[in-house]
Amino acid sequence: MLTEDAAYRVGKACVKFFRSKRYVIGRDMRETSLPLSLALMKGIKEMGADVMTIGICTTPLLYYAAEYLMIPGLMISASHSPKQYNGIKIVNGRGDRVFQSTGLPKIRELSEKDFKSAKKPGNGISRDMLGKYEQDIMKRFGEKIEGISVVVDPLYCAGTIYRGIFEALPIRFFPLHFTLKSTMPIVPNTVDKDSLKDLRETVTRCDADIGIAFDGDADRLGVVDEKGRIIPPDDIFALLAVHELKKHPRKMVGFDLRMSRAVKKAIIASGGRPKLMKVGNPYYKEFLRKRHGLLAGELSGHFMYAEFHRNDDGLYAAMKLLEILSDEKKKDPSITISKLVLPFETYYDSGEINIHLATRKDIKKAYDGLKKAFPRGEEHHLDGLSIEFEDWWFNVRPSNTEPLLRLIIEGLTKSFVSKKKKLILAVLKKAIST
Repeated sequence: MLTEDAAYRVGKACVKFFRSKRYVIGRDMRETSLPLSLALMKGIKEMGADVMTIGICTTPLLYYAAEYLMIPGLMISASHSPKQYNGIKIVNGRGDRVFQSTGLPKIRELSEKDFKSAKKPGNGISRDMLGKYEQDIMKRFGEKIEGISVVVDPLYCAGTIYRGIFEALPIRFFPLHFTLKSTMPIVPNTVDKDSLKDLRETVTRCDADIGIAFDGDADRLGVVDEKGRIIPPDDIFALLAVHELKKHPRKMVGFDLRMSRAVKKAIIASGGRPKLMKVGNPYYKEFLRKRHGLLAGELSGHFMYAEFHRNDDGLYAAMKLLEILSDEKKKDPSITISKLVLPFETYYDSGEINIHLATRKDIKKAYDGLKKAFPRGEEHHLDGLSIEFEDWWFNVRPSNTEPLLRLIIEGLTKSFVSKKKKLILAVLKKAIST
């Protein structure tokens, strides 16, 4: 549990780590976020550095502010997690997240030390960054999106600050859950059916063309079609990638190895170069920066564009999607979002299945058992173990935070995947128990 003392110490540690004289801080709407942000500010100011606070905001807006101001930034949020959780996301002056490989262990180490306060404390000021961000978004999309009906659901969370953007677009805008609630009555998870229940019902009741949802800090995007059906994130990403490749052929597109193989086929068919990637946010941003990728996406609904700060920004991805739908409906009024993603719905997947482990040693047992059971498949070890066949595949990988193996299977039909699921689970049970 993140305490105020820990936040205070992280604030001091960040000044030692970055050695910057200025920092920008944002927070989400959780009950604990304000006291944590005040403790964070106190630590920074006691080290003699100045703090700009942008108040309640989304994580993408904090990233945007850090890059625009060219100073390190800290965001208090636990994203899509339930209300009892909280955390701190840290970015450098380029808006790039600080991860395990780029300094997080050092900041943790520094936070455990006691530093003397500066003789002269820093100052704290409030600054509005939403206006600048809105201007940038509207400049890019204000004249490209029109004539469609959209239900938008920020799930009572930080995405409520985007209301002005949707009201400014020439669309039929149906706001849902646009009141900030620190009690978080809905778990803000954009891939959870229960969390999107109201959105699904509202889309069909309002006869809307599409429904979009943002998670707790709006770095994830969830999408509901005109029938009230949740569209899988890999189908959305395939659609986004195909349309970007029309403008930028032969570019590389990075995607989560758990995504449907329909994504890979769509990228190749559109003249792009697919790059299968490990699960984990740092890899995607590094790919966009170092490999000059066009865009990247995770199965969780994080979508990143190289052209817009390389950050997972739910609003920017939503604007891209609405632009596509608007353009296609101008050509053919009968077009729907469900028709646009239909070409990518050629496979069926199991969803992620969790297998509990007694010890980390069970991971090797699991891999060995699967290799023995499926010797004719093509093995890959990018992230855990993947075994591929001509018309189906599966991946099993260890969780980084829990004693679990995560399994996902994809095939041509639900019944086929169900049979393979029973077989693979039986193999794993036998392998782990021996």
